[in-house]
Amino acid sequence: MLSSKRLLFLCPRVPWPLNTGAKIRTHALLRTLQSEYRVTYAGFLQPDLDEEEALSGLAGCEHVKMVPEQCVSLPGKVVLDPRRS
Repeated sequence: MLSSKRLLFLCPRVPWPLNTGAKIRTHALLRTLQSEYRVTYAGFLQPDLDEEEALSGLAGCEHVKMVPEQCVSLPGKVVLDPRRS
């Protein structure tokens, strides 16, 4: 039976593919939470990750909202969005 408890899982990066310790840890946490909650995932989609591939890594979430990463400007640093070349 699906739980009536809902959870919003906010994440700065899609935990997929599982190629770093941080992504593996986040993905494991997300899977554990899915066993107890109806999870809605919200986070940023990295420019180097295809949306369909990202969705495959987020299977089990009731809803998924991904926002493409944008150009970020910090004091002394500029990170450019490679899609805007």
